[in-house]
Amino acid sequence: MAKPTTKIEALERKKDELAKQIAAAKKQERAKAAELHKRRCEIVGAAVLKALDDADDRGLEDTLAPLFDRHTTKARDRKMLGLPPLSKAPK
Repeated sequence: MAKPTTKIEALERKKDELAKQIAAAKKQERAKAAELHKRRCEIVGAAVLKALDDADDRGLEDTLAPLFDRHTTKARDRKMLGLPPLSKAPK
């Protein structure tokens, strides 16, 4: 005959199940936040590119160039934006 489970064992099983549910919910929230961030980047990027295309002078481009240079670190992204490769600073 099987030994009846104790209340503590039953609660431990519930705790484990809740931990799994919490982990799944956190994963889902991270994915949702990542998707929102990606979409925001697309919208802001499109707006900036449109403003650069519509600008009559280089004022906006001159303002944004240092920002792009400072925050764009991947070689392929720098190449796409026409930025020079990052120089490796001596340690």
